[in-house]
Amino acid sequence: MNRFTALCLTSLMSLCWSLSASALQAGEPGFDFNLPSLSRDGSHQRLSDFRGKVVYLDFWASWCGPCRKSLPQLAHLQQQLSDQAFVVLGVNLDDDPALGRRFLDELGVSFPNVSDTSGSSYDTFGLVGMPTSYLIDQQGMVRWVHQGFADGDIAVIRQHVDALLQSNP
Repeated sequence: MNRFTALCLTSLMSLCWSLSASALQAGEPGFDFNLPSLSRDGSHQRLSDFRGKVVYLDFWASWCGPCRKSLPQLAHLQQQLSDQAFVVLGVNLDDDPALGRRFLDELGVSFPNVSDTSGSSYDTFGLVGMPTSYLIDQQGMVRWVHQGFADGDIAVIRQHVDALLQSNP
């Protein structure tokens, strides 16, 4: 390996470390936000509105390929656990909320979603990829972080959700 390659590799590793070091992690409180709902009713939602419930906070965008897989499966999970203190809350990061609404309609997703056209929550939560999700307990603490989405991930997500619901502090 020549010096240039080593320098590039070191710089890349340093950048990745600094990005992950700033990302919100398990054991930290979830950042509250006040964002407009993707529904057309003009309402706003806060993360703190769901205090007392287990929240699966999912950051997504209409251009995200893995989001096309994850959102319908998360909607199904929400339906399966509708009788429990659990909610999936989506944060759409498209520049235009209409893109997010069309995407949700196309996929048949109806769990609560908010719109962050400024991307401020992306920065605040320190996201490094899409989708990124945070499992938040009844007191608002992050208990698990999940990045990306692949086949079989919903089973792992369900295990983490069930464990938090059963612990019910």
